[in-house]
Amino acid sequence: MHKFTPASIVADLPLHIISPLGEYTAGNFDEEFLGPMLYRRALANSRNTPTLRILEAVGLEETYDFFKSLVLTKSDKPASYYGYGLALGGLYVTLEDMVQAYGILANQGQNFTLKWFLGDTDPPIKQLISEFASRGISLFLSDSLARLPSFPRLSSLEFPFPVAIKTGTSQGFRDAWAVAYSDKYIIGAWMGHPQNERMNYVSGSVAARLIQEIIYFLHPEEVQGINIAPFPPPRNSVAVKLCLLSGKPVREDCPQVSLEYFKEGTEPHLKCDVHRRISIDINTGTVANEYTPKNQIESILFVILPPEYAAWGVKQGFGKPPLETSRHPRTSISLIHPLDGLSLLIDPETPRKYQSIALRAQVTPAVFEIVFYVDGEEYEHVPYPYETRWQLEEGVHSFQARFPNANVLSEVVSVKVDPYY
Repeated sequence: MHKFTPASIVADLPLHIISPLGEYTAGNFDEEFLGPMLYRRALANSRNTPTLRILEAVGLEETYDFFKSLVLTKSDKPASYYGYGLALGGLYVTLEDMVQAYGILANQGQNFTLKWFLGDTDPPIKQLISEFASRGISLFLSDSLARLPSFPRLSSLEFPFPVAIKTGTSQGFRDAWAVAYSDKYIIGAWMGHPQNERMNYVSGSVAARLIQEIIYFLHPEEVQGINIAPFPPPRNSVAVKLCLLSGKPVREDCPQVSLEYFKEGTEPHLKCDVHRRISIDINTGTVANEYTPKNQIESILFVILPPEYAAWGVKQGFGKPPLETSRHPRTSISLIHPLDGLSLLIDPETPRKYQSIALRAQVTPAVFEIVFYVDGEEYEHVPYPYETRWQLEEGVHSFQARFPNANVLSEVVSVKVDPYY
């Protein structure tokens, strides 16, 4: 099982999954992608594609069993019944279930039970989530800066004292919820139609407005800046400033920083390798070498992301990494879209010229261009970030990406395109 830490970087990029459970395409509620994200930011921004990548890494069965341990489900259906929707609200839960689950985080990871009547007794104490993890998540959910850019500052999610808050909005705005907790209270709110009808774009942020009013009423002193109790950091932890893009300890050129807590002895030490100052030959634009005249060398700051972020990085204005001049660079090329075994249908009501799929390659190191092949024939020469489109044609088709002047090839993937009957 993959172990995520506060330094883990999760990709918020387009995600298409082909598995025994079927084909699944995921996006985000705002139809945008935020690239590499620290675990803190992915959670605080409520991003869908990082959530699904974490589900894949942890495992469907393991995740389902964990939800059962939190009593978030009493269903006897298997995990495969919910599939990838398990991580995105596909599991039926009540507001009571949600408040009790978030109460575990508020209760330092120990079990938490709502009481409805005088005389109700507490069950035996169980540590369901580690204290270290629960404290860390409370810090994540109370961090207003971590919610940027998905949620604006000074909104219903922000408080003048520490409050952890999480919202949710179902597909089609059929319901919305929010749960928040301070050091004293936990509050949950649900909004929706009992008949599961669509609402008029009512999101979890609207439910949060109601919670905000209640929390202000319950914390009159804290609103005035009196008796504020911060969420405690994890015990015996080491604080490290991390770069938001690399998840590694910052260098002086890292523009955005997050303070994260680690168990002693597990903190990262290798410095950020995304923000790099590189000596460039200003005449050729390539990396300077021992033969480059000193008056032609300039130190330039580059943002060099892993290859899977090439297209996203270009949209952010990061530009192309400098070309390597080494005689023996380590080279690789792979197709990241389409996936092998993908099945597509042609829509009879949409003009063919508007029906296409993306061809995307992941290339190391950066080269001037690559060549896409379709059905064994040269299709198109494509420069960085190595992305183009292919118009759908009925039949079974093969795709491959190659270096134009070297014997460096990707694996061949196969895609089936059928007419819609």
